[in-house]
Amino acid sequence: MGPPLRGERFVTAVFAEIRADDGVVRVVNCGHPPPLLIGPDGVRELDRGRSAPPLNLGMLGGDPYHVEAYAFRPGDQLLLYTDGITETRDPGGAFYPLQRRPRSWGSLPPDELLRRLHTDLLVHSKDRLQDGIAALAACLLADEECAPGGGTALG
Repeated sequence: MGPPLRGERFVTAVFAEIRADDGVVRVVNCGHPPPLLIGPDGVRELDRGRSAPPLNLGMLGGDPYHVEAYAFRPGDQLLLYTDGITETRDPGGAFYPLQRRPRSWGSLPPDELLRRLHTDLLVHSKDRLQDGIAALAACLLADEECAPGGGTALG
């Protein structure tokens, strides 16, 4: 058995619950990049400034975990992602503008949204992604608006 591990012993996380019966997405954010809500009204971060500390650090400060509720209508999409996406840089050092990009793409099903995001990251970075990236897109089905699948992961 080797020496005990030193260094960071925490993880950021975001939890989301989408129920089809109430038109709400519930989010608990533990130091993770805030999810994006993509809908007919545009793109916005789901962040009310009450992010809890990363998991395993919360026990040190006693900060409670807050459940935030947001309207989530049929046709809306939720995009969860890691900081590797927002920290992707172009050759000049500019960060990837995640919140601006989906606005110009129009309404896409989750699998196409993630493909477009991945391609756009490669273009932005000139095929030089330096960090791990992961994303998950989910939608509340409205007839055929988000079909097929309802959710897809990129990573």
